[in-house]
Amino acid sequence: MYYTEHLLLNWEEIKHTGDIESEEFNDLLTLEAKINKFYRCGKLSREDMDTIRLYQGQPVLKIRNNFKDVANRLAIFLGGKFTDEGYLYYMQNKYDLDSQAVEKLRKLITSNWKHRIMES
Repeated sequence: MYYTEHLLLNWEEIKHTGDIESEEFNDLLTLEAKINKFYRCGKLSREDMDTIRLYQGQPVLKIRNNFKDVANRLAIFLGGKFTDEGYLYYMQNKYDLDSQAVEKLRKLITSNWKHRIMES
């Protein structure tokens, strides 16, 4: 799920900003806390934790299927804007997007190019 993968892949960069006013920074803190909670209660395995650490901050070309699986499970556990549809809803409301813009965003986040910069 796009937003969760984005947070995981850009973990170091987002944390480095230290911008406590940033929604992205706060979402990352939420994700970190939930990852630790899910690990403690058995929803994430030791292997899942190693996978998350292995791919943090790595180029997209190095993402493996197990990383995507862990990111998808985290998105489903967290719900809301951490899922693709929840993120689309969030973006539509935040930026008052029309249906055409939402559809363009939907195509982007389901494509193989989702972690690249998109030009309008």
